[in-house]
Amino acid sequence: MLTALVLMNVAGLDRVSDVARLEEDEGLWVVAERMEPQIAGLSRRRLAERFRRGRARIFPLSGSLHGWLERFHRSGVQGFGVFDEALRR
Repeated sequence: MLTALVLMNVAGLDRVSDVARLEEDEGLWVVAERMEPQIAGLSRRRLAERFRRGRARIFPLSGSLHGWLERFHRSGVQGFGVFDEALRR
């Protein structure tokens, strides 16, 4: 989740629904897939076990991302800047 948010911020995307634009970028998909073991702190083998049926996506769905951000919003954690604003849209 956090990786998707950081990439969205770097790309200048400001809506939760814009995560679909990350998914459409084939080059970013390849880079994210290669970097995932280091980012997640898991071996490729552990990642393969985690997704036994394979995967069609590398980034979360906008609904999942919105729910994740909403939990921070409800718990009173502030300071997500652009992402606080994205929740209001």
